Amino acid sequence: MKLNSAFKAFGVIGSVAIIMIYFQNCGPMDASQLKTLSEISSQTSDTSGSDEADNSTDETPSGSTQAPKGVQFFDSFETASLEHTNIHGFRWGGTNRTSIVSSSAVVYTKGESINTPKPEGRNWNAYAGEHSMRFRYPEGEAWAEQRYEMGTAYPEVWISYWVRVPENYTHGPIGSPRNQKWNAVWTDDYSQHGDGPTEVFNMRPDGSGGGSASTVSIVKATNMNSAHRESYPGFIKVPEDRGRWMHNVFYLKIASSPTADDGQVKWWRRWQGDDSFTTLANMESVGLWPNSGPQGFSAGYIMGWANGAYAEDTEFLIDNFTISTESLLIID
Repeated sequence: MKLNSAFKAFGVIGSVAIIMIYFQNCGPMDASQLKTLSEISSQTSDTSGSDEADNSTDETPSGSTQAPKGVQFFDSFETASLEHTNIHGFRWGGTNRTSIVSSSAVVYTKGESINTPKPEGRNWNAYAGEHSMRFRYPEGEAWAEQRYEMGTAYPEVWISYWVRVPENYTHGPIGSPRNQKWNAVWTDDYSQHGDGPTEVFNMRPDGSGGGSASTVSIVKATNMNSAHRESYPGFIKVPEDRGRWMHNVFYLKIASSPTADDGQVKWWRRWQGDDSFTTLANMESVGLWPNSGPQGFSAGYIMGWANGAYAEDTEFLIDNFTISTESLLIID
């Protein structure tokens, strides 16, 4: 069984046993600062009975002997639903062409448990465990999205999850502009609907014949417009990366005052089996002030609108979604 890459402890979520590995760090890291699991394990000590353990607000799976440091929410979808929460009231939104799948069936969608057999020719094997979240873009359709509310506002937050690139992936050729939404995080509401900033992580065609570059666009930053920035060509290469699992890690930090340009937006990517992360975006001087709303990041969505719709049915899988107040740059 693969190790879930967010924790170290043995616990139970519902009736599902998971092995968890966690990493503690006081701030954003360069790839050179990464630690291996053996190093992390050797530094782990039991804090039961200490003030830290008694006062911890981190998510602790039922039966765990130690609260994973910094992790606020973790979902491997092994409950076969979207009902998992935490002490802050994290909540998954309604499904929009999203569902929880096992390797053989759709088991949850639109708020209901179901058992719809998998169509022939599909690969729904999860990254870890038996379940993952499926995002289905039908041919020529532009929208598959899963929203969530964090239940509280984080001035500084790490978000990570694994994504499986579709086995038939080609950057959508239909429509203009052709950027595809990959992830978005905001303070009070999305984009122009809110008073505070929204960070959008995108894909754009990279001119390679079906591959994608990654970009970042920020709405309502105090010191920049919403143009696409930090372009990284070769984010997904075609055909080389079809069917591969990709670990995405995002770091966001709100600005310290309305006039300060010290907010941060960072994005890393690591392919399954790699021993290091690639930096996709490293923005350290951003005017990310929340204005009158929540004083931090409070909600987001995964995937989203594909301005360049796909020419055939295209499905992404997501696994091991994690929110933390400490680094999630973990090698498993």
